[in-house]
Amino acid sequence: VDLSQLWSSDSLLANDRLEVWGLLQQAWEQTRPMAESRRITVRLVNQIDDDSLPVTYGSEFWIRRVVTESLQAALRAASANATLDIELRQMGPRVLIVFRNSGMWPAAARNAVLLNDGQARKAGGLVAKPRGAVAPLSAKDLIGLHLCERIIRLHGGLLREEQDDLGLRNFLIDLPTGAPGRDGHDATMDAAQAQRYAADLSALMARRRKTQPVG
Repeated sequence: VDLSQLWSSDSLLANDRLEVWGLLQQAWEQTRPMAESRRITVRLVNQIDDDSLPVTYGSEFWIRRVVTESLQAALRAASANATLDIELRQMGPRVLIVFRNSGMWPAAARNAVLLNDGQARKAGGLVAKPRGAVAPLSAKDLIGLHLCERIIRLHGGLLREEQDDLGLRNFLIDLPTGAPGRDGHDATMDAAQAQRYAADLSALMARRRKTQPVG
């Protein structure tokens, strides 16, 4: 996963001034061919007045990459001919990119189960499958989600999900506005841990593919 290459790049700790609406539009233009090939309609909705569009600070390259990865995950989760609504909102000092009613990425609890499952298999342990278990997420999505979470966390933000009043599941990219937001942790240590995680999980997924019986 080429996202892991970011840990050798000083751009991760940049403090560029970013207009989130423009960044979302750039990510969409990059992803448009994928949507057109699957005949998926994407509607970008700005819920903020044009005169008061919020800005955030960080690495323009990597935050745009997270938005692009998230867009691609949402498109992969959508059925052909579907409509995907993506909204830009502001909530106090936070700016939110909201993927409405999207099945993208795994739920947080399911992701934890998948990660624990991978670690147990790597250690040679037995893993019990819960009743009604769904098919495991692809290596690309599983590693991509984890690294995207790391990038956003280093910028003082969160990747999270919520259910609205209608019971619809929304996925959110939640970023601080105003001054640069950092979580106070050692970014170098976070980067090293994520790089090791990506390498270990890539090896695990490759080994799993080799051991799967040929149909």
